[in-house]
Amino acid sequence: MKPQAAFVVSVSRGLVISGILILILPVIAGAGALWFAMPVTELLVAIYVACMMARYTKNLPTGKEIL
Repeated sequence: MKPQAAFVVSVSRGLVISGILILILPVIAGAGALWFAMPVTELLVAIYVACMMARYTKNLPTGKEIL
């Protein structure tokens, strides 16, 4: 229901964060660190999604406001 947030999650998960980590992790920690690119990407995206869900649900009416 929030297309802008969904777009940010989709693009950042698929291209931005994973691409950056795929390029940077082997340089920083060696070739074996490449395996951590996707788990770290998923963790960062999950944190973003949790923050966005908290922000959006905080703005919902509580039910007392409806009555």
